[in-house]
Amino acid sequence: MPDRSLVIQADFDELTNLPNMMYFRQYASAYVRAAQRKGKHAYLVYFNLESFSIFNERYGFEEGDRLLRLMSTSIQEAFPGFLLSRFSEDHFFLVCESLNLVATIEDLHEQIRSFGRNANVELKAGIYEFPSDKDVAVDIGVACDRAKVACESISHQYDRVYRRFDDALRWYMERQHYIESHVTRAVENEWIKVYFQPITRTITGKVCEFEALARWDDPRYGMLSPAIFVDVLEQSHLIHLLDAFVVRKVCQIWREMNDAGHGQMMMPISVNLSRLDFELCDTFEMVDATAREYGVPHQMLHVEITESALNQNADKLMVQITRFRDAGYQVWLDDFGSGWSSLNTLKDYTFDVVKIDMAFLREFNTKPSSRVIISSVVNLAKQLGMQTLIEGVELPEQYDFLHDIGCEFIQGYLIGRPLPVADSLKRIEAGELELDQLALSGYYNRLGSINALSASPFDFAWDAHASQNRKINEIVPLATIEYSKGRVSLISSNQSFENVVQDVGVGSASEFVNRLNEGKRVQSRTVMSVISTAVVSGRVELVDIMEHGTHCVMQIRHVASARDVDALLISLINITNFSSSGDENRFKIALQYLYAVYDAVNIVNLSTGVVSTLYRGNTVFPSVLNGDMFAVATRRFVRDYVHPMDRERCLRYLDLSTIETRMAACERGHLADAFRALNAQGNYEWIISVLVPLVVDDQHAVLICVRRNNEDALCSIMDGTEVPKDLLWDTLLELVPAGVFWKDKDRRFLGVNKNFLDFYEFSSANEVLGKNDEEMGWHVDTDPFKNNELRVIMRGEPVLNAHGTCLARGEVRNIVASKIPLCRNGEVVGLLGYFTEEHEVGADGGERDILDRLGRMAETDQLTDIPNKRGLLVAAGSYADSYVQGGPDFVCAVFDIRGMRDLNLAYGRSFGNRILKVVAKRFSQLGGVNCVVGRIGGDKFAGLSQVASRDDAQAVAERLKGAIESIGEVDGLPVHLCCTAGWALYSECEDAVELFDLADSRMREARRAARG
Repeated sequence: MPDRSLVIQADFDELTNLPNMMYFRQYASAYVRAAQRKGKHAYLVYFNLESFSIFNERYGFEEGDRLLRLMSTSIQEAFPGFLLSRFSEDHFFLVCESLNLVATIEDLHEQIRSFGRNANVELKAGIYEFPSDKDVAVDIGVACDRAKVACESISHQYDRVYRRFDDALRWYMERQHYIESHVTRAVENEWIKVYFQPITRTITGKVCEFEALARWDDPRYGMLSPAIFVDVLEQSHLIHLLDAFVVRKVCQIWREMNDAGHGQMMMPISVNLSRLDFELCDTFEMVDATAREYGVPHQMLHVEITESALNQNADKLMVQITRFRDAGYQVWLDDFGSGWSSLNTLKDYTFDVVKIDMAFLREFNTKPSSRVIISSVVNLAKQLGMQTLIEGVELPEQYDFLHDIGCEFIQGYLIGRPLPVADSLKRIEAGELELDQLALSGYYNRLGSINALSASPFDFAWDAHASQNRKINEIVPLATIEYSKGRVSLISSNQSFENVVQDVGVGSASEFVNRLNEGKRVQSRTVMSVISTAVVSGRVELVDIMEHGTHCVMQIRHVASARDVDALLISLINITNFSSSGDENRFKIALQYLYAVYDAVNIVNLSTGVVSTLYRGNTVFPSVLNGDMFAVATRRFVRDYVHPMDRERCLRYLDLSTIETRMAACERGHLADAFRALNAQGNYEWIISVLVPLVVDDQHAVLICVRRNNEDALCSIMDGTEVPKDLLWDTLLELVPAGVFWKDKDRRFLGVNKNFLDFYEFSSANEVLGKNDEEMGWHVDTDPFKNNELRVIMRGEPVLNAHGTCLARGEVRNIVASKIPLCRNGEVVGLLGYFTEEHEVGADGGERDILDRLGRMAETDQLTDIPNKRGLLVAAGSYADSYVQGGPDFVCAVFDIRGMRDLNLAYGRSFGNRILKVVAKRFSQLGGVNCVVGRIGGDKFAGLSQVASRDDAQAVAERLKGAIESIGEVDGLPVHLCCTAGWALYSECEDAVELFDLADSRMREARRAARG
C-alpha cells in the first residue's frame, strides 16, 4: 500500500480508504512491470457484488457500506502488498502477481456470501492476465475493460465465481467494437434483414400474427446472432437505430404487399422495442409517424416491450404504453416471468397480450411444476382481461396442453422458425401456413377469454357485471359450441365434460351435439330452445336434462357473435349422484311430475327467505342463483321482465309476508295467477305461476312453479269468473294497432301503451310521464298539436285524423292523430288519444302505401337504415318552414370519422360496414325525439336539431361527436374512432342546401387544422 503522505487526499476513497480510479490508472502499470521484472505473471482482477442493490434495499445503506468495507478489508488481507482500488459503488480493481489466485478468490466468495445473509449477495471476479513479454506496452484501460467483460459474462450464473478473459471473450469484444462502428452502415446497406416468425391461435390452429425479428447478415462475419448484436447495441445506446429500421421495414413490407394485391396474406405484425428506445427517442412518435407514412392501420402493428424494461423509468414507460394503447396499437409484454417483479408488472400495467418466457417449456416433461406455473399465469392473465402467448413450443403434447388450459396463442418451431419474408409468403402460398380470418379476430378473442381454469368460468373479464360468486371445487365440465341457423357444432370440450356425457350414456361430446341437431327427443328440442334464448339474453341460462334415469343441469352462456354464427360456453353437471336413494323415490317421482308439467320450479325457505332452483327448463324466467334472497330476486325479475301493467299485482302475489295468510284462506290449498312477461324474442306472453306450501325437515317452504300459458290458462286461473275490467283495458291497450296515450288538463302525459313506447323507442313510460309535448321536443312545429289539444280540453270537442310531423328514432315521421275528451261527472279532466303513421291509413289503399314506402326508401340510407342526405334535406325543409313562421333556429352538424380507412384495410370492408351500422344505431339512440340524424355518405354523418343559441348548437355537435368517439368495441374487436365536426345555423344561410355545404366546409377546415 503506498504511503498516504506521498499522495494528496483526493486520490483516496472516503468509505474504504482505498486508492480511487484516478490513482489506480496512474500507478497500476508500475506494479505490472515490477512483476514482469521478477519473472512472474501479472493479473488485473475486477470484483463485483451480485445483487448488491437488493441488499441495500433490504438492510439499508449503512449495512451496505459496512459490507463494502468488509469486502475492502478481505481483499487486502488476501492480497497483501498489491494495489487494490475502489472505482465506484461495489466495483473493485486489483493488480497482483501469480499467487494461488483462483483458490483465494473462491475463499473471498464464501466470506462475502456468509455476510450477505438472505440477500443472495455473491462476489464475482473477472481475471485478465498481462502478456509476459516485457516489450509489450501495458494498457491499464484495456485490461480493466477485459477483466470487466469477463466478470459480466458470468452474471446471474450462480455456479460460477470467476472467469478468465479468453479467446472467446476476445472474439466477443472484437465483434462488439465492429457492431458499434458498423450499425449505421448495416442499416443503410440493409445488412439487417427482417424475418417473420408465425404465431398461431390455439382455438383455430391457424396463423393469426407474425413477429418481426432482426437478423444481421454481415459481409465480413456472415450471420451474426441477435444474442450478440442486440446486447451490444443496448450497451452502446444504439439500439434505437435498429428498432426504428425494423419498424420502417415492416411498414414498407406491409405497404408493398397491400399495393400488390396480397393484403389478404398480411396478418398483424409485432415489433420489439427496447427499454432504451424510450430514453433515446420519442418511441411512440417514431412508430406512429412511420405507420402514417406507409398508411399501415394501427390494428396491424403491435409493439412488444420486455418485462425487464419496466424495472427502470416505470412512470415514463407507463405514459408511453398509454399513448400506444390510446392510439389503437396493441401493447404486448414480452418475456414475462424472466424478471424480478412479474406480479407487480401485471398489477401496475395493462397489456393486451402477455408473452410467457420460453424457459417454462424447457423442462415441460421433467418438471411438472412448470405446467402448474404456466396454468396459473394463464388463469391470472385471463382474470385481468389479458391474453396469453407462450414461446418455444416444439412438441405436439405441449400444444395440446396449452390448448386445453386456454392459452390463446403459441409460437415456436412446431409452427415455424423465423424465415425471410419471401420464404414465409411461399409457405402461405403453398398452404403450409393456414391463415386466420382477420375479420373474425374479435370473435376468437372472445372465445379465448373463456377461462376453463377458473372457479367461475361463466364470468368474463370483459363483462362488467361478472358475478365472481360461483364456487366449483373441481375442473368444471366445459364445452364450447357454435350455433348457426338452428344447428350446433362442437368447437372443443375438456375431459371433464367428456366424462359426464359418457356417464349419462350419450358416449361423447360430439354425439351429444349430434342428438341436439336431430331433435328427436323432447329434451333435445328444449336444450336448443334455451340455446337460442341464451344467444339473445347474454345471461347464464339453465336447463335440466332428464333421460335414462339421470338428472343433469346444463349452464349455457353466449360468448361471441360473428356474421351468422354465435359461440356459446356450456357446462353439464350430473346431479344424479348427489341424490340419496331409498324412500326418496316417491319424492323424485313427484319432482319429475312437476318437471314434466312446469318450465321452472323454485323453492323458498319461509323462515330465511332464501330461494333455490330445483328445476329450470325452457322458461322466460331468468335463472336464480342458489342462496339469493327471494325478495331481491323478485324485485329484479318484476322490474326487468313483468309487463308494467302487471308489476304491482305480481309483487302482491309474491309477497312472502302475506303468503301463509293467503294460502290459509284459499280453499284450494295453493295460490295461482297469470302475468305477462318478456320472452326471448322481446315480446310479452302470458305465464302461469302456482304457489304450493311444503314442509321439508320441519321447515316451512313454498314451491314456486311456472309454466307458459295455453288456451285454457286464463279460465283455469280465473275459475270461470268474470274477467276483470282492468284486464280488458290492459288487453285492449296491448292489441290496438296504434300508439295510445292519455293526458291531464295541463296536457301532461298520464299513461301510454307499448305501441307508443315502441314508436319512440322508449324503454319505459317513465321517460314521458308528467311531461308535455313541448318539453319532449319531438314536434318540428308544436303549435298545431298544442292547439288541437286545447280545443279538446277547453271545448270538449274531439279532433279526428289530424295530420302532423314528429321526430322519432332520429328521423321525421308523418302521423295521423285523433284525440277525444275524458270526462268525469260531465267535466273534462283530460284527453285520450291515439296515432298511427300516415301511410298506414292512406285513402288510396295499397297504391298509396306502395308509393309512400318507395318515397321512404329514396330518403333512407340502405346500409344503416337511417335517413340519407335526401332524407335529411326533407327534414331540414320542415325545420326551415317552422323557422320562417317564427319558430326556433336549427343547427346542422356534419361529422367525418377518421380511422375508418385503417379499419377497412385491417379487417375488411364488411367489418367497416358493421362499424357504420353501430355508429348509426348510437346516433339514433342519442338523437331520440328531438334530433334528426342521418348518413350523408361514406364515413360522413349529420344531425339536425332545433336550438335556442349558438351555445346550444355547439352542445348538440359535441353530444353527437361524443356518441361516435365513445364506441370502443364492435363485435369483440377494439376500435378507436376519432371524429371531426363542423356545424352551421340555418340563420346563417339562404336555404337547406347551403346549410349542409357550410357545415361540411367547416368540418373540412377543422380536419385540416387537426392534421396541421
